[in-house]
Amino acid sequence: PYKWAEITPTQVHQAIKELPEGCRVIFTLYQLEGYDHQEISDILKVSVSTSKSQYHRAKKLLREKLQTELNPHSTLFGKKLTTCWIKRAGTFGNGIHGSK
Repeated sequence: PYKWAEITPTQVHQAIKELPEGCRVIFTLYQLEGYDHQEISDILKVSVSTSKSQYHRAKKLLREKLQTELNPHSTLFGKKLTTCWIKRAGTFGNGIHGSK
């Protein structure tokens, strides 16, 4: 079994900062700042489908990164857990926009 408590909000925050820029910006706007995909589309001058696909790519990359942090030998990781940690990381979301 996974030791969920071993992933800290700091690890989640760092994983978000390490996302590719497009994913990181869209993820931050949607998940942490509460913009919807249409608003992100208007702000960034991208299509709604691009916003959605970049957001889903960001979640996939975060899931993979956190999986490695938690158990480098596992190939399974729960989407629900990733969402929980992402939301928890949002409580200290300042600084995520910046580069590494």
